[in-house]
Amino acid sequence: MMMQVACQRLVDAEKKPVKLRHGKQIIYTDKQVPGLGKNYMTETSRVVAIEAYLFYTRVFALEGYWHQLQTSAISIETPLNHLAIVDGLDESAAATWAHQRAILVEHGAVQGGDLLRELVAAYKSIAKNAQDGKSRDDKRGQHIIPDYTLVHKKASEERIVIDAHRTSLYPNNVYSTMSNINIAGTTPVDDPEYRYKMPRLVAKIEGRGNGIKTVVVNAVEIASALHRSPGEVTKFFGTELGAQSKFDDATERAVVNGAFEASQMQAQLSKFIELFVLCPNCRLPETKYKYKGKESIFHRCLACGAVEPVDMNHKLTTYLLKEHTAAKRAKKSDGTDKKEKKLKKKDAEGDDEPKKEKKEKKEKKEKSGEKKEKKTKKKVESDDDDEGSTKAGDDSEEEVEWHTDLSAEAVAARAKEAEALEAAAHSAMVAPPTSSASEDVVASFDNLDIDDEAAIEAATAAVAAFLQSTHSPAEIFDEVVRQQTNGALPANDRLSIFFGAAFTSQVLSSNQVAKYRPVLEKLVDNERSQHQVIALTEHFCAVKFPALLASFPVVLKLLYDEDLVTEEIILAWTDDDYRKLHAHFQVTPTQAAALKKSLEPFVYWLQNAEEESDDE
Repeated sequence: MMMQVACQRLVDAEKKPVKLRHGKQIIYTDKQVPGLGKNYMTETSRVVAIEAYLFYTRVFALEGYWHQLQTSAISIETPLNHLAIVDGLDESAAATWAHQRAILVEHGAVQGGDLLRELVAAYKSIAKNAQDGKSRDDKRGQHIIPDYTLVHKKASEERIVIDAHRTSLYPNNVYSTMSNINIAGTTPVDDPEYRYKMPRLVAKIEGRGNGIKTVVVNAVEIASALHRSPGEVTKFFGTELGAQSKFDDATERAVVNGAFEASQMQAQLSKFIELFVLCPNCRLPETKYKYKGKESIFHRCLACGAVEPVDMNHKLTTYLLKEHTAAKRAKKSDGTDKKEKKLKKKDAEGDDEPKKEKKEKKEKKEKSGEKKEKKTKKKVESDDDDEGSTKAGDDSEEEVEWHTDLSAEAVAARAKEAEALEAAAHSAMVAPPTSSASEDVVASFDNLDIDDEAAIEAATAAVAAFLQSTHSPAEIFDEVVRQQTNGALPANDRLSIFFGAAFTSQVLSSNQVAKYRPVLEKLVDNERSQHQVIALTEHFCAVKFPALLASFPVVLKLLYDEDLVTEEIILAWTDDDYRKLHAHFQVTPTQAAALKKSLEPFVYWLQNAEEESDDE
């Protein structure tokens, strides 16, 4: 309430500004803005202050809705203008919630999902402002205080910034938990433990008259959960509802012309799932499209292995065939075939190696020729010199090369020199460390690998202890980052830390891959990290838990099912030369051969599935 009063005072002050005599600047004093006292305010400051008051007033109201959503029996689907005062609140809490609800209703009827997304965006803005402010302070501090960076954390590592970022995730987690529903077709699935979930459809009607349209707010999230494209889902709505529909890839906005309620759209989505997502055999949403020729589409189920035809009488199949053909043409024209790239890269590397070897041999021959020429020249000069000349005798002694002199004196001298070198090396190994800067550098580099290994083990143990209690995926990821940072380890060690901490010998029985998928998808986000996770899986099954060696393809299949590793990377891994570039150094050749042998059935399945998916 006080923020609203202060904001209103600033708004009213616009009608009675004070202009300075010299210049065009406008200011406000205590007469225009009660409460300023002897201070004054510029026009720029007034505008910024109004924006800040409006922003935090809105955050206050959104937090009230979030609190009621967590503590009361209100539904996230109920619009605010239909939401009655929550029962069971004391007089003070009821008054506060009534005030918060009034602030939200001022902006019109809004669905709960939209309010929570707005709260998330507000929290993220606060977190970003906190980090930016700390970064500005750090920049100023480095110019003023010596060794500032040694005693101050980076902005991203400050506790207040980390807490602000974590806070921004809470409403999103609540929204995801409350709005997720079972993936089901026209026959509902009532099992609360059903593992296949998707967001409940959120629809928003915009415009009026002939321009009225329905926006599917979370079309991208729904499509991702169903493993289908947002354009495909949007097109289905259009064909079923008899309206024009469009999905904009740039803005990720799905629009269907006309006014349709969320319940009506949800019913159409269930029909789409029934026809184009569920396996007709096992009725699980584990299917991928397999195209045969230019007129047939099949469901290929990853759960039961069935291959069942799609109803080609539906209008959506025309869109699917058209998109598939366009994608294939684009792939060919752009030259994005990964296998061809790998073959070209391998051929290029193969061509470079002989060239490099030839160059090295040529350089060696040139050096050898120079040495021989030098020796011959010295021998001729030695023969031509006067044996009685003292100067010539001295020069010949200085220019004698010990490795070519086979005299008794030379052999004895070389033996003596070798003994001296051996003694020096022995004393260096047993001598205590000195304060020499160069020796300190050598010592630190010699121990670098050992220190890194110890740091990874310590970080892994800390994360494993953290996982003993329940945490959200975001909190787990933050803990992994914190341990990696505290250990002064590179960012690509995060995956090694988490993999070692999260996965145990019960990886299959406890379904740990699916359990930790939200964290893994943040860590395995490119081709390099896919190589790393396969290498870690090999080490896990062959070295850490040898009893699981035969289960290596099963674990890899789980990673593949969760879209953490791609088909192309797995097939490329079967090439020995390719694997050696990325494999874990502790996996022996014998273990590698056994792992490759165990992987053959899975690879055969992938290759056949890939061949079947191509056009005949």
